Amino acid sequence: MVDIDFIYSVVLFAVFAVCFFFTIYFYNQNLHGALNRSYFSICITLCAWTFGLAMAFNAPDIETAHFWRCVSVFGWVMTYALVLQFILCLTDIGRILKTWQFHSLLFVPSLALIAMYCLTDDPAWRASYILNTIVGMDSLN
Repeated sequence: MVDIDFIYSVVLFAVFAVCFFFTIYFYNQNLHGALNRSYFSICITLCAWTFGLAMAFNAPDIETAHFWRCVSVFGWVMTYALVLQFILCLTDIGRILKTWQFHSLLFVPSLALIAMYCLTDDPAWRASYILNTIVGMDSLN
């Protein structure tokens, strides 16, 4: 019988492969357009998210699972800001996108969440956040 954590990892790795294919495809297209650059960034963050989760499910211990969760945090935190940027770029609100104040308002909360999640040295917090379940290493969220 195949373990369910292996099935989750294979599905997440397949999603990673599809996202990686679209990333390479849009890299070879017109990368100088703002819309293509934005979609390219979304694909990169989705690749980090799915690859990190695929590796975290089969982690042998909590420390390794936490490391792969730190890799995936770059995806699941930045994706939402990049999707908002993509929608604003799609609706052609150009003058707002070109200001540095807009980019700081858009990405500083994501960077703060990345720092909060990845730079925490409290082992008790890590141990309570990631659990070894029958489906592999999983988080409480």
